[in-house]
Amino acid sequence: MPRDAIVLAWALVARRRAELGRVLRILAFLLLVVAVIRTYRYVTGGSGSRRGAGRAARDRANASAKARAGAGPVHTPSRAPHEVLGISPTASADEVRRAYQRQALLYHPDKVASAAPELQRLAEQRMKELNAAYREMLDG
Repeated sequence: MPRDAIVLAWALVARRRAELGRVLRILAFLLLVVAVIRTYRYVTGGSGSRRGAGRAARDRANASAKARAGAGPVHTPSRAPHEVLGISPTASADEVRRAYQRQALLYHPDKVASAAPELQRLAEQRMKELNAAYREMLDG
């Protein structure tokens, strides 16, 4: 059945070559419009008013939040590294690695990129805790 459609399309094209140029110009214009719309959405961070000021503003907000966070302790002293990873204190290196990967899948920044900024900050903090606990468990 698709072959019949292709043959019919070619027959129409052969009959109306003069109109083909016009159709191609219209298609090129539509592709240009789509490209402009996609560029606008990329720059503004969405379809306009729905998402706010756009990518540049989000980047500035993330940079200022990181600057405000400072270089304090990554995980609280009351939580031991094995508690952060959710494993026993005598876990093997392989168990530590698997626990870290399991937790990192949940809190990785790429997983929460479309979430609210508050959730992104919480996930970022949790990843810092996980990274510190992972390094401490492997080094210690």
